[in-house]
Amino acid sequence: MEKKATTRIYLFALLLVVLTGVVYRGSLRAPFIFDDNKWILTRPTVRHLDQAWRTVSTGSRSLLTMSLAVNFAIHEEDPWGYHVFNVAIHALAGLALFGLARRTLVMSGVDQTLGANLAFGISAIWLVHPLQTESVTYVVQRCESMMGLFFLLFLYCFARAIDSARPWLWRVAMFASLALGMASKEVMAMAPFVLLLYDRGFAAGSWRQLLRDRWWLYLGVLSVFVWKAAPYLAPLADGKARGVTMGFGIKYVTPWEYAATQPEIILHYLKLCFWPRQLCLDYMWPVETDLARILMSGAAVAALVAASAACVWKWPKIGFVAMSFFLVLAPTSSVIPIKDLAFEHRLYLPLACVIALPAWLLFHLRHKLLGDARSRAVAGWGALGLIVLVLSLRTMDRNRQYVAGVDIWKTTLEVAPHNHRANFNLGLFYTRRGEYATGAAYYERAIELQSEYDLPHINLAAIAVIQDQFDDALAHLDRAIEIDPNESRAYLVMGNLRTKTDEHWLAVEAYEKAVELDPTHARSRVRCGDAYARVGESAQAIREFEAALQLGGDAVLAKAGLAWTLSTAAEDNLRDGDRALALAKSLTATSAADAYQTFDILAAAHAEVGEFDSAIRYAKQAMRRVVHANDRSKHEDEAAIRDRLALYQGRRPYRFKPAAE
Repeated sequence: MEKKATTRIYLFALLLVVLTGVVYRGSLRAPFIFDDNKWILTRPTVRHLDQAWRTVSTGSRSLLTMSLAVNFAIHEEDPWGYHVFNVAIHALAGLALFGLARRTLVMSGVDQTLGANLAFGISAIWLVHPLQTESVTYVVQRCESMMGLFFLLFLYCFARAIDSARPWLWRVAMFASLALGMASKEVMAMAPFVLLLYDRGFAAGSWRQLLRDRWWLYLGVLSVFVWKAAPYLAPLADGKARGVTMGFGIKYVTPWEYAATQPEIILHYLKLCFWPRQLCLDYMWPVETDLARILMSGAAVAALVAASAACVWKWPKIGFVAMSFFLVLAPTSSVIPIKDLAFEHRLYLPLACVIALPAWLLFHLRHKLLGDARSRAVAGWGALGLIVLVLSLRTMDRNRQYVAGVDIWKTTLEVAPHNHRANFNLGLFYTRRGEYATGAAYYERAIELQSEYDLPHINLAAIAVIQDQFDDALAHLDRAIEIDPNESRAYLVMGNLRTKTDEHWLAVEAYEKAVELDPTHARSRVRCGDAYARVGESAQAIREFEAALQLGGDAVLAKAGLAWTLSTAAEDNLRDGDRALALAKSLTATSAADAYQTFDILAAAHAEVGEFDSAIRYAKQAMRRVVHANDRSKHEDEAAIRDRLALYQGRRPYRFKPAAE
């Protein structure tokens, strides 16, 4: 390859990376959203690298888990680092698409320069298209972009191996890409079928030649596929297990209902590819029941699939692009039921096919309509610049909606006003800002839309507990438990209610139930430990605090509770002043460093090891910080700290005595 051509390729690659960075720069400030909270903030496999590593050989989407665990090890709960990773994956996928498209065009007989230009245009449009925001800005949907990256690398490595002096290196990389893609998302299962179409379209002269020359390669691909597919098969067969949202046994939708609705969704997907307005984070697409609509949309999609299949036979190069769109969508848009019938992130990779085919046709049309090279260059680069600019502005605006938080759910309701989850998430947004009345209104609306929805009842109960409306809280919790007796969060809020009403043994029972239903939820463990401590069951309290620390969640609260119990337990054999002091000192490096509770714990720990001068100093600091509090509970804390200060001044440590209910 000429030096000038190589320079052009590197320049295009750099421009693609810069373009991605510019368009997605605003996304780095976006908070966690939707399933991000469930995946990142509560899963022990994400909060501990060793647990994440154990999922590599056994779990589905294990590479997603591992990547999130690495992010958590570095950035903990700061979304910025997670977004940087997502944008980097998207940029790499764009480079893989550029490399694959350029090499494929050259294999098709296109000039090196024109091939690089057209590949750059396809990749640039694909990178900045607003449909991609759901796979990039929505953190856990990196599974889609990672799968897309490895899918493209899988094909790229195959293409490189065809004319390489050392093809075995590229084939090893090809098998590695297949394995990594399978560890990212189930859709990678379609890669071997797409490879067959690619091979026939651009490498083999016939199907017979393909099988004769490379049967061994496909046998290896099949072996890797079978090896990595096992974790995905159980949910397909048994969709009835709790938490499973995909498979032939799930309760949400039947295979027929799912298949009957998908043609309409596929047509909607195609429309968004060309006209990406009114994007929606969560469609909650209803099952289609109108037979006429089912038949019309089904006939349209069937015609498109038939035309694509005909192209595979007559014009295999075009057939590869057209049929790949349907093959990549097949796992999520055919007959395998998934709880959510439509999501825009499913278009991450198929979008490349939709862009490539018109780009290829317009490229040839431009050559026919415009005679001189200068006119063709001006028309081509001008059109590309305009398309990229318009799409980039739309993508940046979409990212702004993610950053705002509230806007992403309000736009969801504009498209899907029937969406009870969107109402719930808006309620969650306002509740976290302390706007309880607004949050409660959205929760009530969610219940109106879906009467069998337990989470709004749980959050309404939590608001009622904060506002001392205990009867209302209990009514909402009873309804939530009636809807789903196995929802641990209902019992967590029940424990909070019982704690606030000083029914401490009932609080213990509620927290124990929450822990029983979800042993991996650190917050439940911490609250259970606090409840045990209040009733004087120090051994059980220590057990729960230790479990919370092992899980990695709520570390500050777990350390505080454990340090307090190890300093103040009535039982001599349970106290450990040295460890309590080490835990208390570690709190000073956290966001709780200036809280009066931290100084109170430090004082108790110093007193337990006999350092009473330090205990007095820290108790006085706790007094200074709590003295200006206005609510009743903190005035009670002030009195308790004053009593403990008197003990320390008398050279005596504090010993906790449970209050009678």
